[in-house]
Amino acid sequence: MSGVHLRRRVTKNGEIRWMCVYRVGGRYGRIRSAGTFPTQKLARARAELVWAEIAAGHARQSMTADVYSHVVLEPGDLEPVAWEET
Repeated sequence: MSGVHLRRRVTKNGEIRWMCVYRVGGRYGRIRSAGTFPTQKLARARAELVWAEIAAGHARQSMTADVYSHVVLEPGDLEPVAWEET
C-alpha cells in the first residue's frame, strides 16, 4: 500500500487546492507534505513522483518537501526516470 495520498482543501477565498502528502516508515512515520496544487491533475503528477522516489528507495525519514520544491510538472511530463547508481 502506498504512503502517498491527496487531500482536498478549500481556502478562505473558497478556492479548491489539492495537497500531496506522504508517509515514510509506516504507521508511525510522520506525515509530510510534498506540495499544494490548484488542480488534482498536478497533485496526482507530484504523487506519482513521490511514490516513484519511495519505491526506488531514494526516500528517507528525513526527506522534506524541499526535495521537491524545484520540480515543476506539466501534464504529460510523467515519463519514467532512469536513476544512476552511485
